[in-house]
Amino acid sequence: MNFIYLSPHFPPNFRAFCKNLANAGVRVLGIADAPYDELGELKDCICEYYRVSSLEDYDQVYRAAAFFIHKYGRIDGIASMNEYWLETEAKLRTDFNIPGIKAGEILWLRRKSLMKIKFRNAGVPVADGRVIRTPQEAAEMLREKGAIVAKPDDGMGASNTFKITDQQSLEKFLREKSDSEYIAEEFIPGNICTFDGLADRYGNIVFAASHVYESAMDLVNQRKSVAIYSYMNIPDDLMDMGMRTAREFNVRSTFFHFEFFRTPEGRIVALEINMRPPGGYM
Repeated sequence: MNFIYLSPHFPPNFRAFCKNLANAGVRVLGIADAPYDELGELKDCICEYYRVSSLEDYDQVYRAAAFFIHKYGRIDGIASMNEYWLETEAKLRTDFNIPGIKAGEILWLRRKSLMKIKFRNAGVPVADGRVIRTPQEAAEMLREKGAIVAKPDDGMGASNTFKITDQQSLEKFLREKSDSEYIAEEFIPGNICTFDGLADRYGNIVFAASHVYESAMDLVNQRKSVAIYSYMNIPDDLMDMGMRTAREFNVRSTFFHFEFFRTPEGRIVALEINMRPPGGYM
């Protein structure tokens, strides 16, 4: 079995995936732009490493994958565990017919406004929201909802995310926001509860777990410490929402990390999805 791993050295907390793939008898083939010496202990588990000058240059990455296919044969899987390279992974899978998420599916997995459509199709509640393109649209939604959260429609993590509750925080958002297109949602209090796991190439969930923690927005913006715990048994309502989400997004041949809010009243509301394991040293 041949498996291409993009950026095997970073993030460092995911290096164990390479090691355990090799321990399971998989031929791990690495592609990255880091010097070979930076791989450290990964040298012992990566069969061959192809260094490109930049992972941002798809033509170079394409040529690296083609080289591996010519030398080792069909590729059975590809991943990076880093959301940043999700589009690159999908392009490679499309161009070389590798199982998993293809290029035509990426927008549904990156743009939060499109995720809401999928969640609704699955019968999963979502926070009311829409893309805002002008200061007037942001102000109008603030008047409607009383408190809103604005974040890049195509963004990762909680970076460049703003909680807006009044004119002062609205002006701060307009001054400090990035040039990205933003989506604004009604503010929903509660803790995040996740549905994390691994799906096989047929879409079957072969492993699932759930973690609970405070809002990532508050943790990032207020530089708070984070406390996380895992459910011993995933609650039935969360399991149902998670399974519906996996089916609607056609999750296959990948790890996944779905985020939901659990409100103080016990209601579950979908937040977003990521095609990677949960972050951090878990």
